[in-house]
Amino acid sequence: LTRCGIGRLLLFDYDKVELANMNRLFFQPHQSGLSKVEAAAETLRNINPDVDIQTYNYDITTVKNFDNFTNTLTTSSLVNGPVDLV
Repeated sequence: LTRCGIGRLLLFDYDKVELANMNRLFFQPHQSGLSKVEAAAETLRNINPDVDIQTYNYDITTVKNFDNFTNTLTTSSLVNGPVDLV
């Protein structure tokens, strides 16, 4: 999506990058210890700096955070339309 020039990406996760993640995700060893959303945003901005990447570093499975998550999805489109979920 980043390479295709999608307008905006919303990244949600609350975990940190660990060296054990290197074999299956696109993180790099120097990103170990960073939040996954910040590390992902850094890598994706290097691929395409024109994409608007918004990061949300929290667990969406709690009731309060799920409400924040759904609110973000309903209010974060580039135009007054729905957000596509991938």
